[in-house]
Amino acid sequence: MDNAIRFILLIVGNFLMASLAARAFAMYARQQWGPLAGLILAVPVIAGLVWSPHLVAEAFNIVTDSMRTPHGSGGDASTSGTPPQSDRGMQQFDAPWSLVVSAALLLGAFMVLIVSIRRVRIRRARAGRDRAALEARHDAILEAYGEVQMNLLENLDRLALADVTVPHTEALVDALTAARDARAATDYRDLEEYHKAVTALSRAWCTADQFARQVSTSFLPRTAREQVGQARSVVATARAGDRTPRERRLASKRAIGLIETVFPASSRPTD
Repeated sequence: MDNAIRFILLIVGNFLMASLAARAFAMYARQQWGPLAGLILAVPVIAGLVWSPHLVAEAFNIVTDSMRTPHGSGGDASTSGTPPQSDRGMQQFDAPWSLVVSAALLLGAFMVLIVSIRRVRIRRARAGRDRAALEARHDAILEAYGEVQMNLLENLDRLALADVTVPHTEALVDALTAARDARAATDYRDLEEYHKAVTALSRAWCTADQFARQVSTSFLPRTAREQVGQARSVVATARAGDRTPRERRLASKRAIGLIETVFPASSRPTD
């Protein structure tokens, strides 16, 4: 009976140690430092029970012997002469094959742990590459949109991108805000929300840019279109080859002033 108990404890204990190792690695991968510290503190106690199962068996024998032996009775031949049958069974259980079983189970657990570590590293590297690609797409749109906002004189045919009252531009600004928030709130382990936000931003940018190129200045009131036309003429004059650097600077300043009357800087998108 003792041999069977110790064998069961050995098998179950080794599987328990393997599962604890896998659990510890999962906590490490998720950076759950508190639970990981508690598990590490519990490992020595569990390991002692696993690799010294005779302690549990001896405790069981002590309890059962105390229940069978009357209090105050002297020792008899069964308890004082030769070792009990259970002790002889424990000595027989300490055969080399039990160590082989333990070693095989631990080796299997170690191999599973190595494979798990490798898979986690691969997933983390892949997630890092995916995030870098998403951030590159996001940054490209930010750069392109920022160039339009900072240099309207070079984008007089795309002025709808500077007017937040245009529905497509308003949708673009909302998509920019959503992508910024998703980027700040998402780590490498979960890119689904950030991927959705960047995809929506790409669609919004393409739609708004295409619309701005199609309508040019036709969406503006007549007075505003006239001012943009004056700014266009001033820019063309400033770029004439016979102009001095000072004249070009003055012409550019005047053109910017005309554009500012149509699209004040305080009313442009700032995201």
